[in-house]
Amino acid sequence: MPKKIIIVALFGLALALSACASDSPKPSSSTKAGGDPFRTALEAAHPTQFGAVADKLSVRGIARHRAIINVAVNTPDGGFQGASRQDLAGSAGAAFKALHGAGWHKAITVTFKGGLVDTTTGKNLPNAETGVFRLDRKDARRIDWQHADQVDWTVYAVFLHPALKR
Repeated sequence: MPKKIIIVALFGLALALSACASDSPKPSSSTKAGGDPFRTALEAAHPTQFGAVADKLSVRGIARHRAIINVAVNTPDGGFQGASRQDLAGSAGAAFKALHGAGWHKAITVTFKGGLVDTTTGKNLPNAETGVFRLDRKDARRIDWQHADQVDWTVYAVFLHPALKR
């Protein structure tokens, strides 16, 4: 009798762990034919249409959850003096529009990484966050996506590194 109880308990634990695993982020690299439509949309985005200097997004990774998609991208190179707040805002706007156009209508976070240098050592800081932009579902519904290039995307900045050009 105790063996049956242990087996039932283990089966229940396995079901519970399976349910928890289904809430974990889904990796962006898809094995299905055609790949990940969100990555494809991001790679086809045009930040220059939103006032950024960079002509494309360099996607580092995508993590999808039920209610949010988190995107990590490299900080755009920017102009002669490096990236500006407008370069990040324009790139974030391009990412938001690309994901919305690909069918994602929930919250989106775009995190920019790299592009900073430690002033003390002179070493590059490839994983330092330079900016974080967040668009929630309610705000996404209010945007006229046909005229997304006219939106002030800096409003959605949660964090902008002080080293960025103004």
